[in-house]
Amino acid sequence: MPEYTQRLGLPKPLGNETHNRAAHNALVEAIDQNAASRSEAQAAQQTADAAQAAAVAAQAAADAAGQTAAAAQAAAANAQSTANSAQNSANQALSAAQDAQTAATTAQSTAAAANTLAGAAADASLVIEAALPVEGAEPEQVATPRGPAVQFADGSTQSVTFCRRWPFSGSALHMELVLAASAAHSGAFRIRVAYQVNGGSAVNVDKSVSPGSHTNLYTADLGQIIPAASLPAGALVTITLSRLGADAADTHTGAMLVYHCRLTRG
Repeated sequence: MPEYTQRLGLPKPLGNETHNRAAHNALVEAIDQNAASRSEAQAAQQTADAAQAAAVAAQAAADAAGQTAAAAQAAAANAQSTANSAQNSANQALSAAQDAQTAATTAQSTAAAANTLAGAAADASLVIEAALPVEGAEPEQVATPRGPAVQFADGSTQSVTFCRRWPFSGSALHMELVLAASAAHSGAFRIRVAYQVNGGSAVNVDKSVSPGSHTNLYTADLGQIIPAASLPAGALVTITLSRLGADAADTHTGAMLVYHCRLTRG
């Protein structure tokens, strides 16, 4: 019995077998059926070549896609780094703005406190016992049951001068006098307030004060003395307070006792 080939199963007669025409024809037929023709082989080769080209193209596309993905990943990393830097800059700017706001708030509070203290100082009574004489006769400083006072005599012009630093901005200066008459009389005191701002020219403001026919303490509101437009913050204000006792408008026959001179914001 013959042996057969492993791939095509073709018979291989043994040495003790007789080889006849029928067996030869069967072998040829088997080879013809299993072997590829030249055109089939060429078609198979073309198919293989096309498959190889497709595989190469697919590999190239995969490589390009990998490079694109790597570039995209690098761009994303750069964008993230830029975003992180921008966020850090924004955080620093916000922190700086908050620090500036805190500093501004503190400065505003400090300024408000200083303004309040300055207002309290300006609104408080300013006793003029340390004032300097200006004209001829200095008014006498006397002690009374109500406290010390500056006594402006009748019939003459007497003056005292004092200086104050004005701490306010955009505020006019008003003046009040706490005074009393040495004798009850219905007449009026003629008062002049002369002021200078930062050593400038003197400006006179004349007022008449009628305390009433008694000797009680009386608060005379002299109103605005210096307008806000003429009074910058921090200005040095020199004020000369006078009684024009010899003036015809001064009709009070008693002495004018001034206890306090108050400077207030208008």
